[in-house]
Amino acid sequence: STETPNNVAATFNDYCVTCHKPGGIGPFALQTYDQIFARRAQISAAMDARVMPPWGAESDPNCPTIQNSHWVPQQEIERVKFWVASGAPQG
Repeated sequence: STETPNNVAATFNDYCVTCHKPGGIGPFALQTYDQIFARRAQISAAMDARVMPPWGAESDPNCPTIQNSHWVPQQEIERVKFWVASGAPQG
């Protein structure tokens, strides 16, 4: 696998920062490494349980893709979990 724990920045930018920024609807910012590192286990668990980002619809290969959905592909969730399990290295 070419997976490395440093590939998570795009995941956070694509799925978290939209709401988790000053003035956003997220209750805390997730814009910097320190902000994310402090909540790394919470973020990983919330993504794995699919409570974050909030998205009530299920992903189903029989349904068309919903534009602008907040559904995070399982590969992205696994990337975050791998990053956390690897010690959440900065990079």
